[in-house]
Amino acid sequence: MFQNNVKVPDGAFFLTFFIIKRFKMKTKRIAIQGGYGAYHDIAAHYFFEGQSIEIIPRTTFKELFKSLKQQQVDYGIMAIENSLAGSILPNYALVRDC
Repeated sequence: MFQNNVKVPDGAFFLTFFIIKRFKMKTKRIAIQGGYGAYHDIAAHYFFEGQSIEIIPRTTFKELFKSLKQQQVDYGIMAIENSLAGSILPNYALVRDC
């Protein structure tokens, strides 16, 4: 194989192709509890800023964890405390049992 009139070993071409293929940007699938525009959605966009993401809304935190366990998503964004209710103890249990 020739590139810019310089002979490139076949192995180098394979290695270059493999590296490009291996590190190709993958869209991250992020599960959130709630819908688009909710605080979890905003947090996901803030945390993964500049990266390609797809938000996967879930109705409950249990559904969010089910999506993670079944590998339907790559990440989950979940609150464990908030300014109104304080600690969200059921969410700590979900993390513990994961």
